[in-house]
Amino acid sequence: MATAHRWRNPITGEQADLGSLWVIKQLEYNHNTVASSFISDNIVVNVRVVKDPNQKLAQVVDYLKTNEPSLRFLNAGTYGSSGELSNWTGIAASASNRDRHYVVHVTHAKGGYGIFIAAVDRQTAPSFSRLEAFIAQLDKTFGSR
Repeated sequence: MATAHRWRNPITGEQADLGSLWVIKQLEYNHNTVASSFISDNIVVNVRVVKDPNQKLAQVVDYLKTNEPSLRFLNAGTYGSSGELSNWTGIAASASNRDRHYVVHVTHAKGGYGIFIAAVDRQTAPSFSRLEAFIAQLDKTFGSR
């Protein structure tokens, strides 16, 4: 696969091969943070990965729920874990447009965390399994090291 479809986790150095269906746009890159936008047909996922070994999952989730003015969370979300990884997934609506909804997923591992925000609507519903597979693929990059 072309390297344009590969993404490297800055915390672990692990690489994900996303295949040709996903286009990656690098939004920000420095020694502590990588922000990327992933686009596939009608799915857009914004991802921010932050190196911060002192941050706990609950702190990141609480911060999102209380300090992200563009999102209004519709549920308490669900915490989960797999090996060294812990995560949280919730549903939010746009604070300015109640018809816009998002799946918000936070993955936490030693060394930092990743925040995934995916816009979902009737058009993306048929592609939801691809979105789940995409998030699972990127989650795997947090499990190394």
